[in-house]
Amino acid sequence: MRLIEESPVQAELRARFGPRFQPAGEEEIVGMVWPETEHDVSGVLAIAAQAGVPVVPQGSGTSPYGGAAPEKGIVVCLERMARLLDMDKHTQTARVQSGLIWQALIEQLEPAELMPRVYPSSFKFSTVGGFVGQGGVGLGSFEYGPIDRSVLGARVQTSEGSILTLEGKSLDLAVGAEGRTGIIVDVTLRLQPHAAMAPLMAIFDRLTDLERSVCLMDPAAVSMRVDSASRREPVLPVGRYAALFSFRSGDHRAVVPQLRGAVLAAGGSLLPNKASHDVWAARFMTLQVRGTTQIPMQLRLPFGRLSALLAKIPPKVRAALAFEGVIADQAMSVVLRFFFTQWAHSADENRRVVANLIELGKQAGGETYATGAFFLDEAEAVYGRDKLERLRSFREAMDPSNRFNPGKGFV
Repeated sequence: MRLIEESPVQAELRARFGPRFQPAGEEEIVGMVWPETEHDVSGVLAIAAQAGVPVVPQGSGTSPYGGAAPEKGIVVCLERMARLLDMDKHTQTARVQSGLIWQALIEQLEPAELMPRVYPSSFKFSTVGGFVGQGGVGLGSFEYGPIDRSVLGARVQTSEGSILTLEGKSLDLAVGAEGRTGIIVDVTLRLQPHAAMAPLMAIFDRLTDLERSVCLMDPAAVSMRVDSASRREPVLPVGRYAALFSFRSGDHRAVVPQLRGAVLAAGGSLLPNKASHDVWAARFMTLQVRGTTQIPMQLRLPFGRLSALLAKIPPKVRAALAFEGVIADQAMSVVLRFFFTQWAHSADENRRVVANLIELGKQAGGETYATGAFFLDEAEAVYGRDKLERLRSFREAMDPSNRFNPGKGFV
């Protein structure tokens, strides 16, 4: 275990993804630690508790909600706690340290002919703990829902360094709690039999047709993808909506004819699959890394309400935005991410636009996706009243001095 100053790479991540509104010169970062064992984490938390220093856990450090970029205290970077601890092929479960990258987990499970049920589109650099703590949706969510439905257990270290094992209903004290209740040191995941994934790419001229798809991008987002693509990457058609359907390659004969028929009947057309599923999935990976949008603009909508939402956005604002989204479950809700297409927007402009989007999203029957460091007043809408009260009660009991990830998630 090491305690050192913030590295240039971490400084760049914090500058790109962290909260933007603390006054210059008031950051009070004590340092960063890279624990290698659970014992290391306990030691750091005990020392921090004795000194009264805030603690912030960090995975890959790319959360757009400011959840992994602190204003003060000790950053506990979990990238070295990245092992597959246990796996049971019979029960199709695995216990995984929270700093493990999803791509590495997928590769380690493959020899046992297993794979995760749900994982993020940013699987090449996102950590298990970060995605679980966010309560995210991603690849596989159409069949299995958000990640919380695939978590059987979690072991969490509180701000005082004690270990809690969470199962059943108590899991929501950690899963989706945005790192507010403790450091997730490992999780037990439900798995599924390994299957090579295949893509089917479709393009549409009209949004009403696109809304029948699974992973989607509007023409502005497609253009941003094309602008950033290398020559070896698959090309998306500029000026049209795009949709990615993912399915097990073994189901090709059963799935593709129906999908093809549905796409054509909806007025769409198909692109040749000249790339692997993972390459296409990477093309739909979040545009947040472009850095055009300081404050996340992310909503969850009932499926089929996207057209109604976009119709309410003032034309001048809509012209400055792109969006991408993913269908979260078979109940048909869609998680949308809006982005500015250009870098020329200030934090104040970003604030105004996201405030309007949240209000318009609610009018369309939707809700804010997450709170992070930016939308604390939306906590009840995001978590629900009962869960929020349980989270607050838990934090007050385990962290009465409010040192653990302060200013994030809920107050």
